[in-house]
Amino acid sequence: NQAVTTIDNWNTLCDQGVSVAMSNNSDIQNIMSINNSLKTKTTTLRNATTNLRAKFALYNINRNVSININN
Repeated sequence: NQAVTTIDNWNTLCDQGVSVAMSNNSDIQNIMSINNSLKTKTTTLRNATTNLRAKFALYNINRNVSININN
C-alpha cells in the first residue's frame, strides 16, 4: 500500500515537473500565445456574425413591411 502511494507521489511530482518545464519552453509559450490569439479572434468573429445576423433579420423585417405597404 505504501509502495503504491510512493509511486503515485513520484508520478505526481514528475507530471508537475514536466508541466513546469513545458511552461518555460519557448515553443510551448509560443503555442499558448497563438492559441490565446485564436480564441480572441474566434470570439470577435462570433460576435460579428451574431451582429450581422441581427442586422439581416432586421433588414428582412423592414423589407417585408415595405413590400407589404407598397402592395
